[in-house]
Parts: sequence; C-alpha cells; structure tokens
Amino acid sequence: MRSIAPLLVLFLLHLCYRPVYSQKIFDVHLHGSKDPAGQLQQLGRAHVYKAALSTSWDQQVTYNDPKVKLLYGLMLPCPNGKVPYSLQPCYSNGAAWPGLAWTEAQIKAGKIDFIGEVLTQYFGIYPGDSSMLPYYALAVKYRLPVGIHTGGAGPNHGAPNFNLKLGNPLFVEPLIYRFPGLKYGSCMRETNITKRLLRS
Repeated sequence: MRSIAPLLVLFLLHLCYRPVYSQKIFDVHLHGSKDPAGQLQQLGRAHVYKAALSTSWDQQVTYNDPKVKLLYGLMLPCPNGKVPYSLQPCYSNGAAWPGLAWTEAQIKAGKIDFIGEVLTQYFGIYPGDSSMLPYYALAVKYRLPVGIHTGGAGPNHGAPNFNLKLGNPLFVEPLIYRFPGLKYGSCMRETNITKRLLRS
C-alpha cells in the first residue's frame, strides 16, 4: 500500500499558500468624524478605496488620504444651520442653505462631487419642496448624483422640525419625473418604520 504522506503534504501546502482575496469597498454614505485621520485609517483597514463624504463644509477640507479617494458632498438644508447629531455649523456663516451662485461656483471648481446629504426630512420639508428645485436643476446640469435622506433617524439629532412621514421614499418619485436626468440615491436607514412607510 502506497503512502498518502506526499498527497497530504501537497494538500497542506495548497491550504497554506492559497491566494487571499480582499473585497474593495465603496462607502457611499460617510459622515464626518471628530477624528478624520483616525476615520480614514479605519476605512483603509476595511479595504475602502472610495468614500462619498457628507459633513460640514469646513470639515470636509480636513479629509485627505492618498489611499482613499474621497467624493465631496454638499449637505443641505441644515436645520438651524447645523449638521444633525454633531451640531457643528454646516457653513461658516451659520446659514441653513448655501447660496445658488456660490454652489455653482464650487461645482465648477471641482469641489462638489454630489449633492447630499439632502436633509429635507430633518428640515421639516418634502424632498420636492420648491426651495430644493434649483439645487436639483444644478445637479442635472452638471450631472451630479443626489443623495436624499429617507427613512428614520436616531435620537438627539438636534433637528426640531424632523418629520418621520417626510422620509417616505415615494415622495422622491415626482422629482424623477420632473428632472429626467436626475441621478438619485437614497440615504436610507432601514428600520421597521421605514418598511411601514414604504407600504403606505
């Protein structure tokens, strides 16, 4: 009877020297952190190669990492001029909305890669509110994606006008018809409440 030792050795070598595959990840909904450098290191360890960042305008410039390609968003409208949860000012002037001319200038300068996170639900208005329409028009004009918050929210977000009902993703549907070129994505938090909203 022949020895199976050589076959066993080959099998063990195969197990030890199998190539290790790692999945590359695109984080499409990244919020700012008090420690941007630490957050970027964590992303790198998780094999995130690209991330869509949505935070205060001033904080975005502190994010820079050659290993993670960052896409910069324009967060609006900001409840009481602040980013929900962190409560830092969205813009250095404390405004809830960025000016349209300023927004277009930033887009032309390559400083805005997408419109989002759109915080209409936190602000207490529908995603299709007339005040949002010029921003959607800019998104279509410059072929920028738009990320709209829908669904629920956690506690202590600091938005007194937050309205759960306004987070129904079906409220976005009229925008898709009004702006046929709109590239829309839902920044959605999956909860039982969201599922009930979707069924309503």
